[in-house]
Amino acid sequence: MIIKISNSLKMVPLALSHAEELFSLVDLNRDYLHQWMGWLDKTTAVADVETFIKECDEQNEKGCGLQFVITEEDDICGILNFHRIDKMHNTGEIGYWLSQSHAGRGIMNLAVKELVRIGFRELNLNIIEIHCAEANVKSRAVPERLGFTYEATLRQREWLYSKYVNHAIYSMLASEYSE
Repeated sequence: MIIKISNSLKMVPLALSHAEELFSLVDLNRDYLHQWMGWLDKTTAVADVETFIKECDEQNEKGCGLQFVITEEDDICGILNFHRIDKMHNTGEIGYWLSQSHAGRGIMNLAVKELVRIGFRELNLNIIEIHCAEANVKSRAVPERLGFTYEATLRQREWLYSKYVNHAIYSMLASEYSE
């Protein structure tokens, strides 16, 4: 299902056909993404993206994930997903990244807002979480703008190349959600 989020923006289900364009976007934004994305050193060829997409397909089939590419004028500009869905407890965790040339324009706010709607209205989740590196101000701004509640900081939660970083945890309950 392709989801139109504005005149030029869409959320398109991640597919193997996106591998080359997605790798090119990662490669073009490698320096920009490196500060916050710990998987970049393991993404050195189109085959690495293909492997990621196949893993996502398996996760989707089990109902444990839901991944989209974000497109502007049909060109991929980022990824947005439920990279973890726990069906037993009706919880989901959202992850995202956007190319540098598309950052700061409200694109991710619109896309996450739509994914939250899907999570609560279509997947019947009770709680949605967003985990961000504590110092990643741009990423943290998304859940803050959308009315998520800051829950806690998890210390030294992620290894990013040369150091551990803390994660700020945000959540929204189904009972707090309004369209």
